[in-house]
Amino acid sequence: MSRLTEPTERQTPAQNSETTHAPGMLADGERVGNAQIERCAELPKEFQRATTAASGTERTRTEARKWAVRAEESERAREEIAYRMDAARRDVYEANLRLEQAEVRAAHAEVRAMEAEARTAQAEARAADAEAFSDALMSSTVWRITWPLRAIADHVPTNLRRTLVLRLKSTWSLMLKLLRMFRKRRTAFWTRREL
Repeated sequence: MSRLTEPTERQTPAQNSETTHAPGMLADGERVGNAQIERCAELPKEFQRATTAASGTERTRTEARKWAVRAEESERAREEIAYRMDAARRDVYEANLRLEQAEVRAAHAEVRAMEAEARTAQAEARAADAEAFSDALMSSTVWRITWPLRAIADHVPTNLRRTLVLRLKSTWSLMLKLLRMFRKRRTAFWTRREL
């Protein structure tokens, strides 16, 4: 350390009445050079530069802290945007999936509608056939000939009519069975005879 920067014990003239200081002299009587005087004159400027640098450093630190906070906020915002984008992608995927399912359901509904139309057309065709058959039956000779029997049957009580119908059905059934047996026997007879 130089003598200028060393702490010295200052004595006031009242404490030390023997010593008087002349300009350019130190308290211990040593002479001060021009370089040291210039150096002392520059000390306030250096202090000012150091203070400016320190305040600049402090401002830089403050700016750095601000930028760090902004960077953190930007990072949080980026993460939020990424999260929202992922959510939007999921929503779009789900919407596309629902759209595809709706299209499949619509295609199935269209197929079912076409099948229903085909069944309706078939039913209408059967109804037209039945109506044509009914018209043909009503206008047939057999229907006209059996008209008196039907008129009498309308006056027969229901229970008696059921009984007669059942008897007729069983009789016809028995007759058809007998007819089948007779045909089988005749076929067997003719096949044995040919051998």
